[in-house]
Amino acid sequence: MLFRSTSSTTRSPGSRDHTATWTNQNGQTGSHSSDYTWNKTTDTGTFSSATTKTNGKSDSRQGTITETAPNTYQIQGTNTGFNGKTSTFDLTKTKTDTGASTTGSITGPNGGVSTLNSTTTKNSNGFTKDTTITGPNGGQTKIDTSQTKTPGETVKNKEI
Repeated sequence: MLFRSTSSTTRSPGSRDHTATWTNQNGQTGSHSSDYTWNKTTDTGTFSSATTKTNGKSDSRQGTITETAPNTYQIQGTNTGFNGKTSTFDLTKTKTDTGASTTGSITGPNGGVSTLNSTTTKNSNGFTKDTTITGPNGGQTKIDTSQTKTPGETVKNKEI
């Protein structure tokens, strides 16, 4: 199997830009880019990302972050999925000594509102993140993520 990839990250005070490209065994290419800015004076930031898969379908996300109280942030934005449909989100993230919690709403392309509850817990060699999304009709999706770092290796697991 032939697979090639390249990536680049540029950091400067208040910003981070990342780009990645890959080519699969059939010569098809994909790409991902993300940009993040933070203004310490105004306690505000912006973010955006875009991914194009090797089949040409793309996904994008953009929004703003505002610190509303010490260690508490309002995150608002839009996401356009690989299916071309756009949703909006309005989240509140609170950082703690042991991780963070995020709650809020996601409004889908048809106007249905889902709620998001997520807790991230740091540990000595990584983190765990438990997320529950409750849909407008009460159905739930649970996503459990863990990441463990040891010298020379990072292992990330995600269960949906």
